[in-house]
Amino acid sequence: MLVTPATPPVEEYYFSFLLDRSIVRVGPMADRPPRPQALTLTCIFVGVGSALLLVNLVSTLSSWGSIELQDAVREALATEPLKEAGIGLDQALDALRYAAYVGVVLTASGAVFALYAARGHRTSRIMLTILCGLAFLVFAAIGLPGLLPAAFAGVCGWSLWTAESRRWFDQVNGRAVPALATATRTGAADPFAAVPPSSTPEAGAPAAFPSDGEQSATPAPSHPVPSRPASAARPRSVTVAVVTTVVSCAVVGFFGLIALLVSTIGADAYRSALSEPGMAQDWLRSAGVDADQVIGLLRLSSTVWLVLSAVGLAAAIATAKRMSAGVVALRIVAALTVGVSVFFLPLGIVTAAAAVVVVVQLRRPDARAWLARA
Repeated sequence: MLVTPATPPVEEYYFSFLLDRSIVRVGPMADRPPRPQALTLTCIFVGVGSALLLVNLVSTLSSWGSIELQDAVREALATEPLKEAGIGLDQALDALRYAAYVGVVLTASGAVFALYAARGHRTSRIMLTILCGLAFLVFAAIGLPGLLPAAFAGVCGWSLWTAESRRWFDQVNGRAVPALATATRTGAADPFAAVPPSSTPEAGAPAAFPSDGEQSATPAPSHPVPSRPASAARPRSVTVAVVTTVVSCAVVGFFGLIALLVSTIGADAYRSALSEPGMAQDWLRSAGVDADQVIGLLRLSSTVWLVLSAVGLAAAIATAKRMSAGVVALRIVAALTVGVSVFFLPLGIVTAAAAVVVVVQLRRPDARAWLARA
């Protein structure tokens, strides 16, 4: 007879410890409440924007010390606010290089914090809020071109601390969450609430049961009631994708139309403004282009944005009408938008983030199930 020795206590304790750790790690993920949609969009905006800025900063640092960069810095130092400070070219380049290094660290941290904040990490939410505040101040200091990114940074920082987001973070991290009220919005009582004790019959009172000859007050139906068909309403994810596309295409199309009119109807006036001595002429000389090339580039880029906006609007309408061709076209337009937005940083952060939001929303299970029945 073969006797198997018992498992040593130390080894048994170690295995039970690993099992407890696996339960602790896997259990909350399976029971995790759904993330608020506003919080998901915020993490996508911040993550994509930080990644694009990181790529732009790394590309700038790789070509540091070029003639174009030196000419641009020299022209900026020649302006009135910086001219009185007496800052030299070498000092300015060193300061800008250190600022770029800091920007690389901050943008990389923003992408990481956005990822972990989407998973419910409380410290990442705090750090992401601080980074959104810094981004708001930096973009607002740029002036008019930075107003739109500054507004998005402010909205992202605010959406991390809404009541819905705070409740979700508390649920994910196992903190006590106050129960929601069971009353309806009109003040009516919950029909599924328990009967209060005062409504129970008094002690000794006979129970009111119907006799055998009596009939119920509500007779049973003679035929089965047909079940209600499943609702074919549009999911919220599809609505978010469509609305995001329509708003983005409307804004981009408006500015693209203005740029196209400036580069076609007002080409002569724009050429004269670029040819006058000043910062514009210095910028053209440092970039190695002339006014005609700038006008041609502006005409080409505005045409591309107008075409993408028109196709995006048509694809959004077709998607809202549950047409499969519209969904395919909308995904293609979103992918092209991300690629084109890289050449228009920092304004391209907004369009690229909107395109990523559209792609993510269309890949949600409820959106795919609703569009699959088209």
